[in-house]
Amino acid sequence: MNQKSNFSRNRILLFVIVVMGFFMPLLDTTIVNITIPKMMEYFSADTQEITWVLNGYNLAFAVLLITASRLADQFGRKRIFTIGVLIFTIGSLFSGLSTTLGMLIFFRVVQGLAAALVVPVSIPLAVELFPPSKKGTAMGLWGAFGSLAFAGGPALGGILTERFEWQSIFYLNIPIGIIVFILGNLLLRESFDPSATKKIDWAGMITLSISMFTLTLALIQSNEKGWLSVYILSMLLVAMVSLIVFVVIERKSKNPMIPMQMMRIKPFMAGTATLFVLGIGIMGGLFLLSLFLIDIMGMSELSGGLIISVIALAAMLFAPFCGSLSDKIGSRWFGVIGMIIVAISMFLFSSLTATTTGWDLFWRLVVVGAGFGITMSPVISSTIRNVPPDKVGMSSGITNMARTLGTVFGIALLATFLTFYITPQTSIAKNQVINMIEKDEVFSGQVKSEMIEKLNNSNFSIENVPTLSSVISEMKDAETKMLKNESPLSQFVTKASFEKQEGEIRKIWPVASDIFKNHAIKAFGATFDFLGILMIIGAIIAFFSDVPVKQRKVKIE
Repeated sequence: MNQKSNFSRNRILLFVIVVMGFFMPLLDTTIVNITIPKMMEYFSADTQEITWVLNGYNLAFAVLLITASRLADQFGRKRIFTIGVLIFTIGSLFSGLSTTLGMLIFFRVVQGLAAALVVPVSIPLAVELFPPSKKGTAMGLWGAFGSLAFAGGPALGGILTERFEWQSIFYLNIPIGIIVFILGNLLLRESFDPSATKKIDWAGMITLSISMFTLTLALIQSNEKGWLSVYILSMLLVAMVSLIVFVVIERKSKNPMIPMQMMRIKPFMAGTATLFVLGIGIMGGLFLLSLFLIDIMGMSELSGGLIISVIALAAMLFAPFCGSLSDKIGSRWFGVIGMIIVAISMFLFSSLTATTTGWDLFWRLVVVGAGFGITMSPVISSTIRNVPPDKVGMSSGITNMARTLGTVFGIALLATFLTFYITPQTSIAKNQVINMIEKDEVFSGQVKSEMIEKLNNSNFSIENVPTLSSVISEMKDAETKMLKNESPLSQFVTKASFEKQEGEIRKIWPVASDIFKNHAIKAFGATFDFLGILMIIGAIIAFFSDVPVKQRKVKIE
């Protein structure tokens, strides 16, 4: 009895070490988002420059994921995991100590490369701590903490930045990293893929890295450069050609980086595709929600981050239970039902308004969090269960790569669709406001023409619709200029005219702002609906992500 309890305690401790290790990189995927304004101020950087603090991390992470999984299978998962934790901790230290933006971006890239060593390897390390019949339980717990890290990042980042400085989000990793590195080296058991040789597939590694680099970079820059620009099309072409060359190399190689027979396992491929679509839903949904809460509902970044963390808490409640249950009844229906719930939640988000109550927002967030929790852990468990035991590490690398590409693609795609929908809605709103100004009986002809000219010459969006105070301020400036060149009698008349028109602006400008906001809400609603349709497609794919339990039992026997 004592031996059994000691084993249980040791297993819990080892699992905690693994969780702490992968928690840091997943947390750093989103914790930086809310500190971007502070970083811009600190480094006097513009938006285009500062985005590379995020992009550099995501790009490095995506490029190395599969390569890191292969190296771990060959040279030891514990070794790669602890090396990754050490490099990530060092990268965190120097990110916090950065004195220039270039230095920060460089060490964020270092963090991203280290994250790719840690995250995929954490899955086979976690699975080894549980018996084969409990793989779903392992993935349920992994998914729960992963969800907490991913969705809880903005809230924690906001709290730390408000209480301390932006550097604190990086210093947080240092004590955790040191503990994980020391205990990991002392307590974790080394494991390998026994069928993997020590020979490195350099040709496969290079061609796959080029493909993932150019594809991820194209997705990151697609909205900035334009999907049909020569630059983006060239990147996508290089990615496609490199991937084709990689497949040709792998088929001929005696020691392939990715065993091609894995690509013929239908449940594995369907599960991987499901996680790609879920990645679009997770990051795309968070992207749209963040914009809506801040730009439409007027929340602060911290408030928005805290509210969105409800998703993580809901996912944490469902992931362990569903992961464990999938061991007994299979993952297929968890994937299908979970994706349908995510789809329904996106359709529910499309009905949000600027005056939606906290409760109406809260229960919608619980629904989407439940969908994420129900889907992710069972589907990851299925991808592991349906490959040979010695290929769990590579399975983890491929599925993490798919999910990561899904998150990057999700932001790029939904930013494009939001722009697509919001452009005509903004034009309609602009025409309505111009029509309202033209029919107004208080404004002078000059004021009308100036306001209409400003509307026509401005590239309006939800971010740059002038506030009432800015419009009044401009009118005051115009009044001051006119008064300088007028006689005292004329000044009296001018002041009276401006006072009357200022009162009219105070009356109609909130109406004009609401018109722009309401049309922006329609664009958000259409984009959420589009995302919901994508999730339904994911539900169809999820149906093929596992074999029936009876077939699985026959196979094992």
